[in-house]
Amino acid sequence: MIALDANGADQGAEAVAQGARLSGLEVEIFGPPLPGISNDEEPARAVRSREDASIVQAARAVAEGRADALVSPGPTGATLVASLLHIKRMHGVHRPAIAVLLPIPGARPTLLLDAGAVRAVREGSASLLPVGVVEVLGAFDAGDAVSIAEAANGGESGPALGKGICNYSAEELRQVLGMKSSAVRELLPRASEEAVHRDYLVVD
Repeated sequence: MIALDANGADQGAEAVAQGARLSGLEVEIFGPPLPGISNDEEPARAVRSREDASIVQAARAVAEGRADALVSPGPTGATLVASLLHIKRMHGVHRPAIAVLLPIPGARPTLLLDAGAVRAVREGSASLLPVGVVEVLGAFDAGDAVSIAEAANGGESGPALGKGICNYSAEELRQVLGMKSSAVRELLPRASEEAVHRDYLVVD
């Protein structure tokens, strides 16, 4: 049995339900009228305060043994938090990893694994705060997985150091670059203190 969170898909919950029917697999769908969690919400806060959310209910179905796996097209951050809180980590896994299995014709499937983090985060097990961010490259939404790299001369990206789930969109993070937490709260009162929380960083 697969617990399928139908909220958050680009083409709506009905498209997810149709895909489930076409798969031929045994699926329990968690969608409307259950509310979803959006990319605009801080994942940890939303999951903890919204027990009725579809992703939370789907994760609980796995935790309680009513389903064997969880699938969601919704925000990565909320899916990760709901899984950590309800399904828990596998034995021996200290930090979750964001991974995708790529089927390659004529070869073994390749697992792309997010790993590593900035030195301060890796050595101190600390979260990454806006004050430590000097540049934002590209576009992304809150809850997306982002790469973390050492800043190079000229504002360019240096050596890649890791990846994590960002609590800010690229636009929001650019507004608070280098700011201390108190200044961030004044500018963005509802923003998370951490740009990337240590629980959602994957380290070597």
